[in-house]
Amino acid sequence: MNNKWDYIGTIFAILGIILNAQKIIWCWPMWLLSNVFFAIHFIPKKEWVFLFLIFVYTILDAWAWVMWLK
Repeated sequence: MNNKWDYIGTIFAILGIILNAQKIIWCWPMWLLSNVFFAIHFIPKKEWVFLFLIFVYTILDAWAWVMWLK
């Protein structure tokens, strides 16, 4: 099984954490990208609970990004 999407998602999540610690707004797009790659990883496995969680995280990330822009 190829887990490259999982690794890429993890890298973007870590970048998001680092940018958030420095209070740089680009943390939100990093987390959104992380969610996309995790979704790509879980869709073929049909892990619906994880996909729902990723969907919730994506909505919250987008909302937080908009709020931070204000």
